[in-house]
Amino acid sequence: MKLIFLLAVNVIRMMNPHTRNYSISFRVLLSWDELRDTSRSLLSQMIHGSWKTLMAVQKVHSTHKM
Repeated sequence: MKLIFLLAVNVIRMMNPHTRNYSISFRVLLSWDELRDTSRSLLSQMIHGSWKTLMAVQKVHSTHKM
C-alpha cells in the first residue's frame, strides 16, 4: 500500500517542477518509518533509484533538444 503511494508521489514529483515540496514529504515518510529499518532502507533505495532515473531522463531530454 505504502509503496504504491510512494510511486504516486514519485510520478507527481516528475511532473511537478517544484520538487522541493516533495523532498520534505519524503523526509517525513522516512522519519515515520524509522522503527522499521529494513523498510526504511528499501524506501531510501527506491527514492535514490528514482532520482537517478529522473536525472538520466533529464539528461537525455537536454541532449535531444534541438
